[in-house]
Amino acid sequence: MSTGKFTSEPGTPEYHASEWLISIHNAYRELDHAISQSPNPEEFVDRLKERVRRDYEQNREQMGWSERTRDIASRSLDIVIGTLKLPNM
Repeated sequence: MSTGKFTSEPGTPEYHASEWLISIHNAYRELDHAISQSPNPEEFVDRLKERVRRDYEQNREQMGWSERTRDIASRSLDIVIGTLKLPNM
C-alpha cells in the first residue's frame, strides 16, 4: 500500500505522526472488517476485549508491557467499537 509522508526524514515529529496515523488507520480498518464479518458482532467484541486483557496479563513481564500499554489498547478498542457503525450494534 503506497502512502504519502509529510516528510521523508525519519525521526522527525512529522514522520512519526504519519507513521502513527497509518498504524491506527490500518488497525481500526482491520477490526472493523473482522467485526462486521462476524456472525455475532457483540460476542466478537466481548472476546476482543477479553483478549486484550489476557494478552496484557500474559505478556507484561515477558515483553515489558506497562499498565499504560494495557490502558491505551483498551481505550483504543473502546473508541473503535464506539465509532463503528453496524446495524446490530
